[in-house]
Amino acid sequence: MLTALVLGALLNGPGLVSAATSLDVGTTRTIAMRSATLVEGAGALLGLDRPHRWLDAVREEGIQALGLGAASSGRSRTGATSTGEPQDDTAPTDSQSATTGSAPDHDLTRRSVSAEDPLEVLLIGDSLIGAIADGFGRVTAERVEVNWTKDVRISTGLARPDVLDWHRHLEQQLAVHDPDVVVLMLGGNDDQSLTSAPNGVLHLGQEGWAAEYEHRLAELLTIARDSNRTVVWLALPAVRPDRLERTRPTMRAAAEHAIEETEVVLLDTEPIVSPAGYTPRLDGVQVRADDGVHLTHAGGDMVAVALDRVLRDRYGLPGD
Repeated sequence: MLTALVLGALLNGPGLVSAATSLDVGTTRTIAMRSATLVEGAGALLGLDRPHRWLDAVREEGIQALGLGAASSGRSRTGATSTGEPQDDTAPTDSQSATTGSAPDHDLTRRSVSAEDPLEVLLIGDSLIGAIADGFGRVTAERVEVNWTKDVRISTGLARPDVLDWHRHLEQQLAVHDPDVVVLMLGGNDDQSLTSAPNGVLHLGQEGWAAEYEHRLAELLTIARDSNRTVVWLALPAVRPDRLERTRPTMRAAAEHAIEETEVVLLDTEPIVSPAGYTPRLDGVQVRADDGVHLTHAGGDMVAVALDRVLRDRYGLPGD
């Protein structure tokens, strides 16, 4: 019986990780995550997770065939949408194998984009990017030259790699989707202590917090820029919650410093949805959700229009 239990765990390592991530943050979750990750790694090393991954692949193909993926228009190459905690079911188990390791033989920003060879856009981040990604889907619904995929990981950020290691996760998603453009938005959950810092935990407001956050963000952008991809960083707009709003300038400065002397595009959402500070409504239209942080569909559409304009200018795409 014990052998059967061990074998079953090895066969379903990704499922154990998924179950562990659903626990409340705390000591029990940390222990469960570490144990599940070890089991997942052992199963992958022995090749015992292949049936699980094969079933996921078959299921994903079925979802795409039914048109139930992330892009309801049916133009998303993967149809992958996730609004939950990290699941690595379709990604390489080794972070090194997840990177491309070499630059392309052409500049992606100058390549010819067409219906036969569309621009692949990955919109990825915490829950704040969800409305923007959906809005981008609506804005580009009639554009056969653009495919899009979203990957939304709620309650995650750069502050807590024990909840989700964003560097590893981004590497995996780039390997799976191989996008031309990566649109990133994080920070909505980062007004807290930074765990896994070199000297332990850096508490919010403590000396070194800003430098460590900038370091993590710079590493993330370096991963995103691999293979000369176009990278767009969406800066957070003003928010209503006091602690996040007080932390936002520090995170914004970290992003600006990390982006300096790179080709990363900084798209500031503040003048779009909060030009005069936080407001739930603009011109009579509700642009923010009741929590004072997230965007409504209308707010997401406004940012998506600006994003679409950036990509049309950069790639010479047709549009209004």
